[in-house]
Amino acid sequence: MIQTHSFLKVAIDSVEKMRRWLARDHGNTESVWLVRFKKSGPVIYVDRLDMLYELHCRGWVDGLARKLDDERTTQLISAGL
Repeated sequence: MIQTHSFLKVAIDSVEKMRRWLARDHGNTESVWLVRFKKSGPVIYVDRLDMLYELHCRGWVDGLARKLDDERTTQLISAGL
């Protein structure tokens, strides 16, 4: 079983910042947890569909989604092969 707790957590608070991160780490083969605020949280909410669109355009795939705390969720992502 993969030890998902050891993956890097990357907080995203805008689509633009996520694009920059993806551009830098596009060739990364490690899985990471994307951390984003829930819609009911602060103004820095990133829509899930916008996030998935950007990931898929760069060849990343999404996996597990989990609650991190009352304000944030995490999405496990991996670079496609």
